[in-house]
Amino acid sequence: MLDVRNALDTSWRMLPLFGVVSAFLTGRVIRRTGFKAPLTAGLLLGALAGLGLTTVGPDTPYSRVWPLFVLFGAACGLAIAPSTAAALVSVAPERAGMVSGAVNTTRQVGAVMGTALLGSLFTGRVTADLPHQLAVHGVPAAARGPVEQAVASGTTSTTAPYGTVRAAIEDAFASGVHAGLAGRRRRDLLRRRCARPDLRTQPPPSAP
Repeated sequence: MLDVRNALDTSWRMLPLFGVVSAFLTGRVIRRTGFKAPLTAGLLLGALAGLGLTTVGPDTPYSRVWPLFVLFGAACGLAIAPSTAAALVSVAPERAGMVSGAVNTTRQVGAVMGTALLGSLFTGRVTADLPHQLAVHGVPAAARGPVEQAVASGTTSTTAPYGTVRAAIEDAFASGVHAGLAGRRRRDLLRRRCARPDLRTQPPPSAP
């Protein structure tokens, strides 16, 4: 799965992550089932997609990855729309603007904090696992120190690392990604467990 591609090739491969279709259809689902069903389904599907992505390794072909991307994108589309709508209908109409701003602010703060925490978890896992991977792949002990230092500091080189070093870095990178995905999966399950039992299950009826 780790490969060198140009920006265009990478971007179209990431398109399945954006659950545009599921977000569009979620509005109709909410009108029929209420907020809880799509919100619960989105969180559970997100956890399932995260679990599936933890099985992805450096040599996993894209044909095995894109269905998990689709599942993850659909989960986001199912969860985001009902969470916002549920917050808006929980207050009087004159306070809808205030609640909308609070929801968006909380979402942005959560995204920043989540990225920082998961990034720290990823970096810590990569640097902790890299010495083991270098030893497993048979990299000489004298060469391990500079590689570990380069990875920890983010130093780049104009020459690609030779085979065993590259394989060790790829495996350590995959280990870090798996650690981040495991954290996200636990978060989604926790959010589902902590969902308010008194959440209004249906949007207010339309005015005649």
